[in-house]
Amino acid sequence: MSQPRTTLRQREDADMPAICAVFSDPTFVHSAAAGQRFETPAHVQLWLDQMGEHGRVEIVADLEQEVAGFGGLFMGGGNQSHVGSLVMGVRQEHQRKGIGTMILRGLIGIADQILNVHRLQLTVYGDNPVALRMYLAHGFEIEGLHRAFVRRDNCYVDTFSMSRVGHVGSDCRGCVTTSERQAQQ
Repeated sequence: MSQPRTTLRQREDADMPAICAVFSDPTFVHSAAAGQRFETPAHVQLWLDQMGEHGRVEIVADLEQEVAGFGGLFMGGGNQSHVGSLVMGVRQEHQRKGIGTMILRGLIGIADQILNVHRLQLTVYGDNPVALRMYLAHGFEIEGLHRAFVRRDNCYVDTFSMSRVGHVGSDCRGCVTTSERQAQQ
């Protein structure tokens, strides 16, 4: 028996109820830095629209005509137009099957090869080791720890800020960041 085939494709309006189901799943709400439950597809759409005011790419993992996961790359504006922020989610029943990795690789490919994004960034809860390992394995580094960032189930949860900076196709060769300049002194 063959494995079901998962493909990535651009998000369509008809996918919004399934994306709402991903973002409303208690497991997602518990482990995702979005940290809120979305009640309706319109609520999810409003949230995505607000994040994507400077441009965005949204993809879904399609598993046998079912949305198994979502990934969004949201561009910064002005002097942060080189920055892309990532949001991802996989339906609970499809987790730990490589779908999150597939979505992340798809977004990284779009960022590097099409949009020439210099910095990808995201946040991840400190008690989500599976996601943390996945991001680290794909070149993301922990930039900061936000202690007691959210309160969940009467406990405080830390959040990590992570980024992936300066991919191979970057058009900023020779640029020096503030931290690199300080290290040279």
